[in-house]
Amino acid sequence: MLLAARCSKSLDALPRIELVGVIGLGFAIFTFVAESVHYIPFDLALGIAIAIGAIVLVTAFWCNIKKLPHYFQWPIKHPQKEKEIHQPSTIREPTIDVCNQDDLSPLSELFGNTEREIMIQGITLERLNHIRSSIATAAKQGKKVRILLCHPQLAFMGEIETLVDSTDTKNRIQSCINMLYQTKDRLGSDDKQNFEIKCHNHFPTMSLVIKDDYMQIEPYPSKTPQDKRKNFRINRNEQRQLFDVYRKAFENLLNDAKPADRTAPRHVP
Repeated sequence: MLLAARCSKSLDALPRIELVGVIGLGFAIFTFVAESVHYIPFDLALGIAIAIGAIVLVTAFWCNIKKLPHYFQWPIKHPQKEKEIHQPSTIREPTIDVCNQDDLSPLSELFGNTEREIMIQGITLERLNHIRSSIATAAKQGKKVRILLCHPQLAFMGEIETLVDSTDTKNRIQSCINMLYQTKDRLGSDDKQNFEIKCHNHFPTMSLVIKDDYMQIEPYPSKTPQDKRKNFRINRNEQRQLFDVYRKAFENLLNDAKPADRTAPRHVP
């Protein structure tokens, strides 16, 4: 009984077509052995062998015919490739450096190290008051300087002040604009072309500094003062896709912006 159980287990492990083939081969061998000892006539043995062969072929055909629709699909589907195609695309970037305000490089240092261009986006940008000479030097050296501020007469200035925990924002923006124009006025005619001052009328979401292939992003969490906000430092050589996304966003905003007015302009909707 133990032998029978092992044989039964072994047969269960065989695929259906192999099992039928083994049984058919066994019957065929038995038939020809029986015929060779004249136990049954040759014609009968031949008929049994043909019948067994036919059963095996029909069984094989039936087991495989169910697979035919898969082979005749158009276009032919490859499960592995489909899986790869439908996987959501992700941007795999190296770890981004997150730092506090005190850990950032001074703006004067960024202006001094600029090789091609420096672009700054913010709300009031009052910190530029302390580096007027660095701004002028960069422009005189042929570096592109682009400054982008919020328009001081935005209708939703109150909401902006709530967002960034600020007060008297309109006057502070205008004061910075006037200072920037005073700096620009001291430049030669050719150098002035390197210095651009614009205002936009969009709701601000972040401040931004772009120096050549280096970038600092400061998002605006609601009702969080500047000294509590975090900054993200991005290098184009390491996080190129992310760098390009934010640079493109700055350029789009700059293209929509208008040159800043020296004096307090009319109300902007």
